[in-house]
Amino acid sequence: MRKSWMLLGFALMSVCRTPAAEVVMSWQESGFQHGVYIGLDQQDVAFKKEPAYAGERILRGAIPLGATRAAQRPFALDWTGKKLHLDLNCNLDLTDDPVLDADASSSARLVFKDVALEAAGPPSRSYRVNLEFPPHASYMEIRVLSGWAGTWPRGTSTWRAVFADDLDGEWDDDDLFAMAADSPEFRENPHPYAIEPLKGLFMDGVASEMALAPGTDGTWLFTMRETPVPMGRLRMSGGLVERLVLQGGAKGRKAILHVAGAEPVAVPAGTYPIQEITLATRIGRLTASRREPLVVREGEETELKAGSPLQHGGAVERDGGELRVQYRLTGVGGESYSLPAYQRTDANRPRVAIFKGRRRVAHGSFEYG
Repeated sequence: MRKSWMLLGFALMSVCRTPAAEVVMSWQESGFQHGVYIGLDQQDVAFKKEPAYAGERILRGAIPLGATRAAQRPFALDWTGKKLHLDLNCNLDLTDDPVLDADASSSARLVFKDVALEAAGPPSRSYRVNLEFPPHASYMEIRVLSGWAGTWPRGTSTWRAVFADDLDGEWDDDDLFAMAADSPEFRENPHPYAIEPLKGLFMDGVASEMALAPGTDGTWLFTMRETPVPMGRLRMSGGLVERLVLQGGAKGRKAILHVAGAEPVAVPAGTYPIQEITLATRIGRLTASRREPLVVREGEETELKAGSPLQHGGAVERDGGELRVQYRLTGVGGESYSLPAYQRTDANRPRVAIFKGRRRVAHGSFEYG
């Protein structure tokens, strides 16, 4: 699952402390975009009965809709005829199933659009997908178009959660799960708000236990319950820090902290091996990751060295007749900052100039990478 947290943080800033209860997420057959890759090089499917194919190049495999072999949907792809024989009734007889034709507008790969898949369960699940087969590849790509969505009131806002499963019926790292205040931007593209499966989330000063599980009627049930936890305090020794995301404390837990000046912020006690740091600067928001364990003890105050003043630096290497310069921007804790991808414009590129005495002999700008 995509692991961007930055836009989620923006949405959280205006939310008050009302804890969510149980949210029933209903299935929707459109409005989602989630890619799933299925390796086919280790698959070996033997059918009892097959139709007459247009050519000799046949790709046989299965779409997994769960962990067991019984949950697979076997198929045979006729490359020459551009047809997909999908064993929807799972009897290994391809002559009694509908034949799917590849989309005529796709030339580089075979694409079968708007395919309905049903998982018997328990619990039963429905999917709407596009099936894509790149030429000479040992994998197929499944574009999941369906998912589950639900809303609930949180303070003065309405919040929305969406979930697109990778077909296995479990909430894991390969799924798309996102939650934020409901808005047209979030409905159109929930990916920037996506978060990994979590057992606990601390945000807006509230610690919550989180769970997502399938219901018995084709729905999913999302719960987010406020839970008291041991607390400590965290003080930033540097400036410009706007937000911290701490991962760890315990497995599957995350803390999102909004920093206001030099005042310490409350945070659940624990050891956080990963810290994501966001600075608010004149050219935009800069981000950095810090991998040194941060230990926050119950009832105590801990200092984190991060933020400004920032230091410009770089490493220079000679490559034949060229000099290669690697630019670095570091904070007071040694963390290295970069611009998010959507802010990497020509206007924001770092620039370099080389002087011999007072005469500039070379200049240019850095490429992002």
